[in-house]
Amino acid sequence: MLHLIHHSLIKSSLFLSAGNILLGYGSKLIEKTGNMAKLFPKTFIAFFAGFAG
Repeated sequence: MLHLIHHSLIKSSLFLSAGNILLGYGSKLIEKTGNMAKLFPKTFIAFFAGFAG
């Protein structure tokens, strides 16, 4: 049960962070989404934490 809760929280966090990145940069291409730590620090922290989780 703990695994299910953890997975649902991480997956929703990554989904919302990816949407925020898409809205902020206007592109899905990786090479056009640089310097995210300075432009979107909260999104960067949420995305990196979800990736590490």
